[in-house]
Amino acid sequence: MKLIDREKGKIFGINFVDLIVLLGILVLIGFLTFRYVSYTIETFEFSGSDIYRAVSTYTILSTQGFLVKAEIKGVWTGERQPFSGGGLIVDAKSGQFVILLNHRKVTVGGPLSYVEDIAADRIFLKCQSKSVVQAKMKGQTVSSFEEIQNKIKNLADSFIEYSPNNILATFKVGIEISGMQSSPAVSQEVDNALYDQVFAKGMTVITRENGFEILFTHLSYNDLSSIDKILRQHNLYPQKIVTSSIDLYIGTEKLLSKNDANNIKLKIMGNPEIESSAIHVVLKPLGG
Repeated sequence: MKLIDREKGKIFGINFVDLIVLLGILVLIGFLTFRYVSYTIETFEFSGSDIYRAVSTYTILSTQGFLVKAEIKGVWTGERQPFSGGGLIVDAKSGQFVILLNHRKVTVGGPLSYVEDIAADRIFLKCQSKSVVQAKMKGQTVSSFEEIQNKIKNLADSFIEYSPNNILATFKVGIEISGMQSSPAVSQEVDNALYDQVFAKGMTVITRENGFEILFTHLSYNDLSSIDKILRQHNLYPQKIVTSSIDLYIGTEKLLSKNDANNIKLKIMGNPEIESSAIHVVLKPLGG
């Protein structure tokens, strides 16, 4: 057999057109394999000029409940000094990331940025969990945020064998404080303290007569008890705290299988604090 048969248009005995199709299939398989590997290590890489796609990818990951760290290679926009480092992403919008760097929030833009703190040449998004358990806790009436923290801990402990590691919560809360007068200054003081000391993707603080209304988006479970401390620092002692239903996103260190997901759902359904119809498990980043 000829390696190349020009008369019959064959290479290695294969028709030239068929060979092109075969090579295309092999390239596609290689691409899909690469994508699968990128999922298993929970890391997504982008050029700085592709920051809009990076933000879009982060938005999907965040919606699924993943806590995400950004590793950046670029320069400080002020002095144009090299930068290599990163931190947890607090927010992202319109071609910009806000990350927590050395307990300070800094902004990251594309390579031509001059408004943001850092201009990125390379962006690496790293999920801090392999899978996420989504659940909805019923509205709570308590006297402290620590009580809510303990109830969430009890929920996570019910499937401790899957190593829950990062827990985020989204909810609205009314805080009743007897004798407190509505004051923009007090509202701003509490808002500033929360912004500096609590990790959350978003917070909105509204002062009411005899208390506050606060909307938390992806508040870190670890910081719930810190809210009690912040209120006490401002001589604010709640008589009653009432929440809406609480959307929970519980990350796991273990990559969950479908069997794991079913086992976790059965465990959670037995918790009277949880709405049994609102339990979902995201098996891997960007997956279902």
